[in-house]
Parts: sequence; structure tokens; C-alpha cells
Amino acid sequence: MHAATLTLVSSLLLGAGLVAQNYVVAPTILENLEGNSNNTWPWNNAARYMQLHGDLKGTPRGFTGIAWRRDGALGNTLAYAPRTLTMEVSMGDGNLAAVSATFATNYLNTPVNVFTRKTVNAPDWVARRASEPATFDFALVFDAPYGYIGTNDLVYEIVIHATTAGTAGYAADYVNSNATANWYGAYQAAGTGCTTANGAMGLRSQVYASPSRQLFSLRWDIERGPTSAQTTCLVGLADPNLPVPGLCTNLRTDGALFTVSATTNATGTANSAALTTPYSSSLAGFVFTSQAFALDAGQSGIPVAGSNGITITLPAIPATPPGIARIAAQGNAAASSGTIYAGTGLVTRLRY
Repeated sequence: MHAATLTLVSSLLLGAGLVAQNYVVAPTILENLEGNSNNTWPWNNAARYMQLHGDLKGTPRGFTGIAWRRDGALGNTLAYAPRTLTMEVSMGDGNLAAVSATFATNYLNTPVNVFTRKTVNAPDWVARRASEPATFDFALVFDAPYGYIGTNDLVYEIVIHATTAGTAGYAADYVNSNATANWYGAYQAAGTGCTTANGAMGLRSQVYASPSRQLFSLRWDIERGPTSAQTTCLVGLADPNLPVPGLCTNLRTDGALFTVSATTNATGTANSAALTTPYSSSLAGFVFTSQAFALDAGQSGIPVAGSNGITITLPAIPATPPGIARIAAQGNAAASSGTIYAGTGLVTRLRY
């Protein structure tokens, strides 16, 4: 593209960004689904870190911000306390197919220092979020926008000059897109569980699609239920959000599909056996609801404790894994090269 034309297109893209704020997640298939792993890089040390994304081509955008989210599956962890980072971010065009361990070689153009070196207060990620995936709450607004034409792959680079947390972990949502990796679903929490002797009764789920075994796997996890209690998870198609006289929480599923049982331990925790069913692309995106119940003599009305409700979404196995790679040099913000990790990277939201 002619330089003058490129400049004009970039100006139009950036001007449009001033009118409205939109977002795209890379890899795009993970906008509403949990990544299948987690990673603490580059947040837990001085580092130079780069990612290349191959699934954003074809759509010109003027990028004005970037964000990451906490891993949704890991439990409460004190190591994920808020921290202060001295950092900067650059962005440019690249070629994922020719990814290099040398950072500078991965830019096809002159990179833009979109977020100049400064102190950043990263959010508190100690507590596990109620839903998966978590929200993109580690967000930066660029000092200088990047006009991405969409003809090449996108590159962004983070340099961490210092951190107040030393090498303490700080796990962001992350994806491994290699062929044998499982693809995880999502669940959204609704309402509040009854208060038991162990706290507010909660329900979570773990749902994934396995490429190697060609199946869906589903599991239900109860938290803070009554101690040593037989628990039944109702699974249905709709959330009636129905008040039931004497029940300490609203009914959040119609229970029309099936039930799953588990027995809680001394802390009110239980994990159901995993249910599996053959994978079908026609089921990807299917949504169903669930809620757990257990006998609990401590309740003042009906002697039953109920959890919050959850709405679960089945994931798809992508026909073509999304193109992504990262290059990392941990412990050295001035490194000229790092180690290539093909097919992996942080789930990233870009504002435009």
C-alpha cells in the first residue's frame, strides 16, 4: 500500500475510534469462553514479552487500548494480590508464520510505543470470580493509538521494568491452541446461594470439549454447602428466577434435563463425577442452567439449602486452531531475544 494512502487510512481509523469504543478479543473465539490454561508471564518479574496474533487480519482497526483478565479456574490465591508495575507497551505489524526469537525481527514496520513507560496499578486478582471467564479488568488506555490496516498479523510487546510483587505469581487467562489441547466452555453465575454453616453455598462448573477424545466433559463443583450432605444438582434449559415460599434462595433452573449427585465434605465442598457425551459441532454453543440443593436443618424455612444458579455454555472445537505465538525473556527487560512458545499466549482484549 502506498505510504500516503496508508497514512490516510490510519487517520480515518483513528478518527473513527474517537466516536465509538468497540472491542475485539484475540483469539476471537475466546471472547465469551474460558482459556484452557493460565500463565503468570510477564507480570511476575522484569521481562520483555511479545505476542503475535493471526486471526485479526482483514479488518482495519484503530487500537486505543488493551486488557487482560484473571484466569477463571484457579482458586483464591494470596499471591495474586494487586501490584505496581513499571511497564510500557508497543504495537506493530508482523508475520506469525515467520516468528523469530529476536524481538525486533518480528516487526514488519516501525513499532509504535502505544503505552509509554509509567507506573501501573494492576488489579486485585486474589479472589476467584463468580463466573468464567472473568471480566477484562486489567485494562490500559493507550497514549498513542495504533492504526492497524489488517493486511498483516498483529504484534504487541510488553516490557516490564520493575514490579513491587517480586516473582509472586499473577495468573492471567491463557490459551494453548495446539492440536491436543481441550477447549473450555463458560458459565455465568446468577443469584446468591443460601447461607450454611460454611458460608454462602456456591456452584461452579467445568466444561470442555476434547479434540483427542472427541467428547464433551461436564462436572459440577459445590462450595460452602452443608457439611457431609448429599447434594443434587438440577440441570435444565431455563432460569425461571422463581421465589419459592420458605426456600432461602430463588429457583434458578427448571431442572428439565437431568440431575447429578455428589456428597459434600467437612467444609461443604463436593465435585461431581464428570459426565461425558460424544462431541458434536451442532451442540457447540448450547446453553443450559443448573442449581444445587442439599438438606440443611439449619435453614429457618424449608430445611433445604440451595446454591446460586449458573448458566453453562458448551464450547466448540475450532476447525482451525487460532494463530498465536509468544516470545518471552523473563528476568531481563533489555533482552534482544527470548524463547518462542508457538500456539500459546494470553487472552487479550483490544479496544478500538
